Amino acid sequence: MPRLRNSKRAASKRYWDTDGEDPESPTSIDVLFQWLEAPGNYQRWQTAMKQTVSEEIVAYMERHGITHRAPKQVWMKMVNLENSFETATNWLVATGHYDDFQRGNATDEVRKQLGKRCRYYDELAPVFTRGAPADIAPSESSNETVSDAGQHDPSQEQVTAGEVNDNSTVTESAGGLYSQLPHVSMVQGITVRPHGGDTKPKGEDYSRSLQKLELESKKAQLRADIVCSTALNRKKMLDAGIDLKEVNRVLPQ
Repeated sequence: MPRLRNSKRAASKRYWDTDGEDPESPTSIDVLFQWLEAPGNYQRWQTAMKQTVSEEIVAYMERHGITHRAPKQVWMKMVNLENSFETATNWLVATGHYDDFQRGNATDEVRKQLGKRCRYYDELAPVFTRGAPADIAPSESSNETVSDAGQHDPSQEQVTAGEVNDNSTVTESAGGLYSQLPHVSMVQGITVRPHGGDTKPKGEDYSRSLQKLELESKKAQLRADIVCSTALNRKKMLDAGIDLKEVNRVLPQ
């Protein structure tokens, strides 16, 4: 009997991408992606009890030949995937590469850096962003108020910014600072309403000022998002009874 328990424990520690029954069989990560790709499954993961959905995923895996995964392992894997996807997406936005990536114009170096942050980004993006309204999708240019010619449009009084000077008033839109998805963070809520006086820089200088403010705002939001997300997920894992050492390994403070 001890030998059987040790065998099962050893099997559960196998890598998620190499644990198929044979080279032609799906691995744990393959089957997990199959489950995630089914319409409605990821939305249920976000809203339903994690333990219940984790047990459902384990049952799905067993039907596809993966019999050595436990609900807690599935839960931890999902948290890991969500955190790495969030980190990678925030990095794309903060470095100004998100729009290029969406258009398929990302350089090899950008893809290399993205892979370091989230190995399965291409597979996860269609699932984790499914159902997100267009107006909350991360975009480097979504809040531009400067025309292509570099001239300020006086009909638009609000510009996105993370830092403001003494002559500005900061307000927050109803949408807040975050998107509706926990793994895609946004910096669309902060706006600037200039007071009277012709003190704004013109043309290209104004455009550059906006871009600099946006970048600083996104960097600050990225740091805050990572701290909040890590703390929240650590609490969820600890509440689920996962050992503190394992939580510290997956999500170090």
